[in-house]
Amino acid sequence: PMMCFVYPILERMMKAVLFGHSYIRRMRDAIEDCPRLWTGPGPRDLVLKYVCKGGMQLNPAAGEFSAYAYLEEVARQRPDIIFIHLGENDLGQASRGRILEWLIDLVEALCTSCRPRKVIISQMTLFPTLEQYASDSYWINERLRNWYKVPAAPDHPLAAVQFKVWYHRIGIFGANRRQYYAGDNVHLNSLGLERYCRSVSATVGGGYNDIMNSQR
Repeated sequence: PMMCFVYPILERMMKAVLFGHSYIRRMRDAIEDCPRLWTGPGPRDLVLKYVCKGGMQLNPAAGEFSAYAYLEEVARQRPDIIFIHLGENDLGQASRGRILEWLIDLVEALCTSCRPRKVIISQMTLFPTLEQYASDSYWINERLRNWYKVPAAPDHPLAAVQFKVWYHRIGIFGANRRQYYAGDNVHLNSLGLERYCRSVSATVGGGYNDIMNSQR
């Protein structure tokens, strides 16, 4: 007899929240002006939402610039995927250990309030103006990669979440990165922004595929 497989159907369209500082805001504006810059799943498959503010920090005491002030806004979106790009604005303002602690606490708070299925954390990038903090940036990135590999307790909110630390392999953070930056040596120019959009599209699209495959 013919074998019949029944795959579960998602109750609602999948949703991703891109959460972070001016890199996310500028990405949002660029994609709104030129939708082809987003090369991930289309609007019929994945709803994109942005929670972003220029100058956003991890520091809980940063008031309206603190990422913690936007937890409820992220939770209201009920995201399946959260992409986070934060931390650079804290370099030089706090120790690398404290910055890492703030970032991990933020991720845990998001997992508790949002119950996402996938959390993708961008590597801490190195703007040309932040070169004096290169060792702190690398230190945080490496320890973040080791942190999420440690299994959480079965009843912990993190236990049901897939994690990834995303390294942008697109040239904008390498030795020749200055060609991708605007005159302020902080923000990406048009070429750098295009590459950044492509990179975020790839990792969010990969998260989407992982969730879809897990439904089968």
